[in-house]
Amino acid sequence: MNKKLLICACILFSFSLSARDYATAIGGRAGVGLGLTAQHFVTDSIALEGMLLSQDPDATLLQGWNDRSNGLFVGLLEFYPDMLSWFGVSVYFGGGFHGGVDVINSPGLAAGIDGVVGLQWETPVLPLVVGLDWLPRFEFVSGQAFVPETAALNIRLAF
Repeated sequence: MNKKLLICACILFSFSLSARDYATAIGGRAGVGLGLTAQHFVTDSIALEGMLLSQDPDATLLQGWNDRSNGLFVGLLEFYPDMLSWFGVSVYFGGGFHGGVDVINSPGLAAGIDGVVGLQWETPVLPLVVGLDWLPRFEFVSGQAFVPETAALNIRLAF
């Protein structure tokens, strides 16, 4: 009995580790601030992601661009380990950099490093990828040292 259960579990697990059905996905990001995101897999488990973000440091959820918004470009290298993927849901992590305009703190520029950790779901029927991530960042140029409040929902069209 235990042998049959183990065989069934192995077969089920092997199906859940299938390769991703897309290479590139483009869409939007909504959380504290709004943005655009583009992701491209360079291997089956490594992706590059670029984001254009607008965020007011005093913003509430889903507040977009205004005269107090920071505009940022974020570039990330993300890792999607196969052992952390099940039935279209993947856990990922990575890091990168950001640069842009800080309209509140002088000298008016923002630059630093970013980390990312999240969950991503590749929908089985539609060519959509839905993700939820946390993108903390360290600022080197503007007055803020650590910016932790950057969680967001991503919805991308995959192709």
